[in-house]
Amino acid sequence: MIPPADSLLKYDTPVLVSRNTEKRSPKIAELETEKRDLERQVNEQKAKCEATEKRESERRQVEEKKHNEEIQFLKRTNQQLKAQLEGIIAPKK
Repeated sequence: MIPPADSLLKYDTPVLVSRNTEKRSPKIAELETEKRDLERQVNEQKAKCEATEKRESERRQVEEKKHNEEIQFLKRTNQQLKAQLEGIIAPKK
């Protein structure tokens, strides 16, 4: 009995791959080395990007907290000044 065509491909593929790896050209080896180097560079850039995003997120949180504290301070000051002004201009009985 003859096996189906797709099973032949499955069994033949590893043999073909191993024959090809034994006879790789220097150009292929050079390209594989370049690919690994580029993948390493991509990973380094991703790590830098993630670190920058984290740092900037933390910086934004600190700035937002300062901003909110300043707003609360100004609101309290405004209320105190309003109360003082009303006490000054209120008709005395």
